[in-house]
Amino acid sequence: MRLANRAWIAGEGVRAEAAEARWTAVKNGGLAWRAQELYAGDARWPDEVPADFPAQDFDQGASRTADLGTPPARATGPANRPKLEPIVPGMQPQPEALGLGEARAALLAVHGAARRFFPYFKVTGDHIDARLHETMDALEALPSLDRVSVRNLLRRFGEALHDGHVGAGDYSSTPVSGGYFAAVLEDVNGEPVVRRTSAEGVHPGDTIVRVGSVSVADWYARERPLSSASTEGSLRLKIMRSMLRLPGPTEFGLRAPDGTHRAVTVQPVSADDYFAFGTAATHRPPGWLGDLGAPKLYYTTMTETLADTAAFRQTLAEARDAEGLILDMRGYPAVSLYEAAARLIPYSFSSPIFNVPVVRPASQTFSPQSFDPGVLTDPSYTGPIVLLIGPSAISAAENFSTMLVDAKRLTAIVGRRSAGTNGNITTLFLPGALSFTFTGMEILHTDGSRFHGIGIVPNIEVTPTAEDFHNGIDPELARAVDELRSR
Repeated sequence: MRLANRAWIAGEGVRAEAAEARWTAVKNGGLAWRAQELYAGDARWPDEVPADFPAQDFDQGASRTADLGTPPARATGPANRPKLEPIVPGMQPQPEALGLGEARAALLAVHGAARRFFPYFKVTGDHIDARLHETMDALEALPSLDRVSVRNLLRRFGEALHDGHVGAGDYSSTPVSGGYFAAVLEDVNGEPVVRRTSAEGVHPGDTIVRVGSVSVADWYARERPLSSASTEGSLRLKIMRSMLRLPGPTEFGLRAPDGTHRAVTVQPVSADDYFAFGTAATHRPPGWLGDLGAPKLYYTTMTETLADTAAFRQTLAEARDAEGLILDMRGYPAVSLYEAAARLIPYSFSSPIFNVPVVRPASQTFSPQSFDPGVLTDPSYTGPIVLLIGPSAISAAENFSTMLVDAKRLTAIVGRRSAGTNGNITTLFLPGALSFTFTGMEILHTDGSRFHGIGIVPNIEVTPTAEDFHNGIDPELARAVDELRSR
């Protein structure tokens, strides 16, 4: 009103920051936060619109309002307060400064986002209020504040969600030394066993019993409270993979299948070399299985071994007349999921149900969506299919597998339970150049039944052994061959 010359101000001046702010109550206190930027015409409001009558002259000014006339134009003052900047969706880390305030804000932001957008509390239980108090208390008790400790508190909060998409990242420019142990590990009787590796001195079938000076039992005890997953197999896989990030050359205690122990110092490889090595159970190329005594059966994969969707089409062209197809989904897909499904399911089928959260100030509802990808031919495959599955199959891998399962297209599912985590990932960029992720969409089977925490369950379970890997045997593949040959 004053800037429009429609009123006088008596008493105290008005700070633009206060006029632009909103207040949110938090227990017995609250948070004032700037929600808008105010303009008079094309000019920003000045930082302060001063009073025309100071507080001590208030009574005098109020008593002669009838004689004041029209307020004079107010000279524009400085507008030096920070401008509000839009947050661009996508990868936009926040400033790196990390103090107690930023750490508190990070935990509060994660709690608030999970409260509004995490769709699975009815499955996992709602424990995040208690976990927020726990992690806040732990933050206050830290003897010194460092990035690793704050990130671990975010991980601890995330454990309460029991969600395989939970992760806490650090996007700061602080140099990270070391690299990776190039290995794929499998849980065998509760122990991490090397399935394949390129590390010198380490062999398939070796059981890891020590990482540096930390026993595997102590490693699991330390990492389990900080790790979030939807199934036990996926949780153990996460913990095992945390062993593969090395600060530098690291000594591993190993036990060979014959029971002998030895120590090997693993030289870390770069991130590029590690991701080139991959996380799939095998890098066996697609092709006929004559080497396994099944020349009329064909093996193909949906994982990193296959370059792209064009390569997948080529495998189907080759497998057209196969008596059976073994489809490997023990890893993350590298091809178009919906095209692949449309070439393997020769009749109308549906995607899973995607329950998209619709969040309003006072409620959260879901908008269910699904679609029929259609049927594609030439090339395609219409014969028997056995799916290989395991805990490394997560998210997109499970989305693909769910379409085959719900369409009743599979002759058998061989391996171990998948991760039980599907749906779009919500990413938060937090103060201190930290980040946090979790599942932000509910996924159901086409009949409306639950998927989260259950996953793809094999009807033929195969538990590999250290001796299998030592002897170059892929036990899941071998069992799938036996299943198809017996039909």
